[in-house]
Amino acid sequence: MLAGPVTALDNLLLGAEPARSGSRWLPRALRPLDRARARARLEALSRQYRLEVPWDEPVERLAVGVQQRLEILK
Repeated sequence: MLAGPVTALDNLLLGAEPARSGSRWLPRALRPLDRARARARLEALSRQYRLEVPWDEPVERLAVGVQQRLEILK
């Protein structure tokens, strides 16, 4: 399920946050988020499967078809 007021990128990151490599000593749940790495990986996946998504748009503003693409990528 997607969270309406949150951006497309943040929706995909919820629960699957890649951590920065310099924080291996912290438990995974407490590691800082590496947003740049996550965005690059998601952009590559969306290009690979031709599921283009405007990552910085709130989900509530996206067309239903784009929201479905997001769910597929998720």
